[in-house]
Amino acid sequence: VLRKAAEAGLTLPETVDLAVLEPLSEPEDLALLRYLDRFEDVALGAAQALAPHHISYYLMELAGLLHSYYAKHPVLQAAEPSLALARLALLRAVGQVVKNGLELLGVSAPESM
Repeated sequence: VLRKAAEAGLTLPETVDLAVLEPLSEPEDLALLRYLDRFEDVALGAAQALAPHHISYYLMELAGLLHSYYAKHPVLQAAEPSLALARLALLRAVGQVVKNGLELLGVSAPESM
């Protein structure tokens, strides 16, 4: 999606200001943001409990949420460019959390699937 967005002229800077996320107001947008926010607690809890499977479960649930989200909200077809950029930033954040979670589990993350 990020590659297709770049081809369409929608690009995100390396670092994104939180103001970019302001257009995210749909319940699914906010649910995905809230779920991403839980990652640190899940990772810390998994480390403290010596239970890496908690990270695996979290990542599987995140993948399911993203699948449902993207089916309902195709990013590149957003009505406003600002909304498309906000959703791109959200997708990049999901990708980073997945990458971080897999890294904690000792699994390499491919750039594309």
